[in-house]
Amino acid sequence: MARSTGNHFATNSTELNWDVKPTEIYHGDKQIINGNYALIRSDNQKVLEIHKDSYNPFYNVEFKALLDDLQKISGFENLTYSEFKEGRIVLGYLENNSTNECKVNGFDVNKYLVLGNSHDGSKGIFLGTSEVMIRCTNAFGQILKSNVIKHTKNNFRRIDELKQAFEVYHKQNEILAKLYVKMNNISIDQSLIDMVTKRMFDVDNNEEKQLSTRKDNQIIDFHASIKTETNDLGNNVFGLFHGMTHYTSHKLKGENVVGNLFGTASKMNEKGFQAIKELVF
Repeated sequence: MARSTGNHFATNSTELNWDVKPTEIYHGDKQIINGNYALIRSDNQKVLEIHKDSYNPFYNVEFKALLDDLQKISGFENLTYSEFKEGRIVLGYLENNSTNECKVNGFDVNKYLVLGNSHDGSKGIFLGTSEVMIRCTNAFGQILKSNVIKHTKNNFRRIDELKQAFEVYHKQNEILAKLYVKMNNISIDQSLIDMVTKRMFDVDNNEEKQLSTRKDNQIIDFHASIKTETNDLGNNVFGLFHGMTHYTSHKLKGENVVGNLFGTASKMNEKGFQAIKELVF
């Protein structure tokens, strides 16, 4: 099992012992929705989604087999599973055990190759990256959008291609490693903090003086996270980046997922990350 890092792995498991069942929708003995079926969890009979008959589910047994193949290809260890939105999205994590990739600017990190699948049709089948800095359990993850596969009858060839896309994971890590070094060498001032803040919280110049109490409090928390991280990591863009991940990992309310791959945390990280890349380049 992957090493525990704060609350991030609290819901992870080494088992994925349920699957989905396509089930026709009846009321009494009458089928009430023609051309559609319910996709149901096998363990608790919960309806995960209503799909058209043309939708082809990717079963958990297939998901586990694909993850096993990726584990053999990568040589990574500590296979764990995580569920999001009551099982509508299933994730599998393989821990990168390469000693060459377990540090970021001198700090220890846990890095993961992530395989994901959605049973509600929202994400398809996809690869992603995730990393958690051990000193603070700040998490940052990205879905590799070029490798998303839709749930279609002809997805098996694409799945074989996905196994070969392991190199994309390494390239993504190389890009991030170079970016982190650049971040470490660029100092920040209040104007740069304000720019990233506006991007993350969708604040325009006209709204700045009329912020809601809730958003104002969120920004205060965000700036406190920046202060915490820049005090430890330096008054630079790298400290600013981890101020962002500290806020989304520890202070942002709502359902979370290991690596902040989905939801509000993911969206805020993406906005902040794009703004930070503009500072670096």
